[in-house]
Amino acid sequence: MTDEEKNEDPKIFVDEDWKQKAEAEKKAIEEEIASQAEESAEAPAEGAPAEGEYDLPPASFPSLLQEFSTRALVSLGMIQNPFSGEAQVDLKAAAYSIDMLAILQEKTEGNLEENESAYLGQLIAQLREAFLKVSAAEGGAAPAGESPAEPAPEEEAAAPAEETDPEKGDA
Repeated sequence: MTDEEKNEDPKIFVDEDWKQKAEAEKKAIEEEIASQAEESAEAPAEGAPAEGEYDLPPASFPSLLQEFSTRALVSLGMIQNPFSGEAQVDLKAAAYSIDMLAILQEKTEGNLEENESAYLGQLIAQLREAFLKVSAAEGGAAPAGESPAEPAPEEEAAAPAEETDPEKGDA
């Protein structure tokens, strides 16, 4: 390099067209994305159900039980609320769901298959246990009226004896 070249200010070449080219590329990409979005909105993906159409599992007794147990678990804060995305505890709602399962157990007694009856009994027992743990963690025992009904063993034994007591003069 000569001394003259060293003393010269460096030359900067400014390409003003790059801004226009970048803007044109950006518009082309945006148009392509928009056209793809319109196409996917107009025609559903192959094999996907149309808007408003979807498949549900077949209706069954275990599905019904799962509905109530899921509601109870959400109310106990063990599953996030799907609407708020947060775990929230609502002991009153949990007790209601557990009580509904207990009513189903009572009203379907003798009409269920052995495995359905066993599943329902285990489900209720597990939910009652979870209810007691959550209510204890929330500040002691559950307030009156919020505890899911669990018949005492002596009440169950006394009820049938009263109905068939010959001393009451029913015979």
